[in-house]
Amino acid sequence: MIESCCKLCGETKGKEVLDVSNCHDTYLDYMGIKYKDLKRYYKECDSCGFTYRNYFLTEAEKDHLYSIFRDQGLRNETHNEYFQRVSSLPKEKSENHEKYDYLKTFLKNTGSHLDVGGGLGVFAYGFQEYFPGWESLVIEPTPGSSEIAEKHGVKVHEVYLDENSHKTIGKNFDLITANHVVEHVDYPVDFLKLLKQYLSETGMICIEMPSTLDIGFLEINHDRFMSQHEVIYNNKTVEILASKASLRVIANENYVSKRGRNNVRAILSK
Repeated sequence: MIESCCKLCGETKGKEVLDVSNCHDTYLDYMGIKYKDLKRYYKECDSCGFTYRNYFLTEAEKDHLYSIFRDQGLRNETHNEYFQRVSSLPKEKSENHEKYDYLKTFLKNTGSHLDVGGGLGVFAYGFQEYFPGWESLVIEPTPGSSEIAEKHGVKVHEVYLDENSHKTIGKNFDLITANHVVEHVDYPVDFLKLLKQYLSETGMICIEMPSTLDIGFLEINHDRFMSQHEVIYNNKTVEILASKASLRVIANENYVSKRGRNNVRAILSK
């Protein structure tokens, strides 16, 4: 791990807001990374108010993390078991269904949808059922993600999205979703600028990530405060992020998920 700085403005000074030094980290344990002697905490940037960890994973460690992110040994279920469990949840318990209900107020009857960091394709699978006039495509680097998804009619490219991805997936998507992805990327401003390149002129980007409202709300040893979540957003920092990426904010709100977690989500456009 390496010492960090603010991913929005580059500042290194900030006040400590959550000390996780005495908490175990399931992901670091699974990867065999030693961390018990490190003081680990989240801090709020003095310059822009962004909340981030004082230590980030190195590029190699992050590549390792996402190569094992859905391992059965880490999740205690196979890819197929996960897909079946989440996709079969009743509407009143499904967080994905709540997302579809939210999106329907912004979407037309037909269009093209790109789900970036879409995991095993569960969200895209339900999206196509909820919005039958739309066609979904998933970008997800986790090995084996396409095998399960494509059995259920979801197209998946097992790669990271980059400036050359248009050669295989095209451009001009009417909706791009990134559900709990932005908090994992190293350069969030560049990431949103990249998403914008794949957006149609009238299209929208929907991002969702953990909210700083979870600090003091969830238990300190919660999964949300482990190493895979290097940053935590709020409405103010989403506005700053969108502005730096030259995107317009259509909607920006906090909500509590069906599992009792605080999230911030936003709809962005060119």
